[in-house]
Amino acid sequence: MTFADGKLVSIDNLTSTDDSNVKYYTRAAEGTSKYTGVVAQLIDKQSSADIDAVSNATCSSAALVAIYEDAYAQAVAAAQTEDEGDSNSGETGDSASSDLTGTPADGTYTASALCEPDEYEDFEAYTLTADVTFADGKLVSIDNLTSTDDSNVKYYTRAAEGTSKYTGVVAQLIDKQSSADIDAVSNATCSSVALVAIYEDAYAQAVAANEQVTAAAVETDEDAGTEEAEPEEATEEETAEEAFVEEASAEEASTEETKAAEAESSDESTEELTAPTEQEDEEPAAEEEQTAGDETAAEETPPQSEKEDTEE
Repeated sequence: MTFADGKLVSIDNLTSTDDSNVKYYTRAAEGTSKYTGVVAQLIDKQSSADIDAVSNATCSSAALVAIYEDAYAQAVAAAQTEDEGDSNSGETGDSASSDLTGTPADGTYTASALCEPDEYEDFEAYTLTADVTFADGKLVSIDNLTSTDDSNVKYYTRAAEGTSKYTGVVAQLIDKQSSADIDAVSNATCSSVALVAIYEDAYAQAVAANEQVTAAAVETDEDAGTEEAEPEEATEEETAEEAFVEEASAEEASTEETKAAEAESSDESTEELTAPTEQEDEEPAAEEEQTAGDETAAEETPPQSEKEDTEE
């Protein structure tokens, strides 16, 4: 079944599991001079409604209509997937890409993302892994894609590299340097979403690495500044403390010297005052003794006139 511009254009290459029935399904497809074939009717009506079966090939005619309906459903699903990729980037535009900030550090980072099936669930979820490289703060490559399910290699390769009609996710990410508004590659929508998630994971790793390097550099600078500044501050504090202690000691010594000088002066004054008092006390005593001696002598020695009188 071939569709073009949204319409059925041909039904070709009919085969069956029983070649003995080839004349019947060929009759049903091509018709006869009397009956229009089912293929012509489907192309004319662009619908499976009111299709007339070809006489003597009724069962094959019904099978051809069922084949058309099956192919039509596939084509509609493919068109919806393509429209989702074009309109909302296969859900990649709704990612956390707009919140990505910071400058990624140069290097290669291995990142992974879960590739989950869409609403059709025509495959089982698998993990997609890739090496993401940044240089000069920009994404330069996404390489070495691997998965836990190799049966999907054609899909994630298509998502990464794109087709003649659709630009691959890798090229879009490198061109935009952002995961915002990335268009999913048709028929590889889930893989496209996983690739965008891988980019965001690697970007976050690179930004974190850059922040660690910056923090380490700042810490080193702060340590160096502290080593130079601390001795000066310590010296100033020690100098101030020593000056305070010396000043206090000097004041204390001065106070003690003053007290000692005052005490010594007080003692000398006391001695000066006390000495004259003792001398004064001694002088009256001497005078008293001399007076007493004179009086005794006077008593013991009689007056000369009396002696002389007596001798006479």
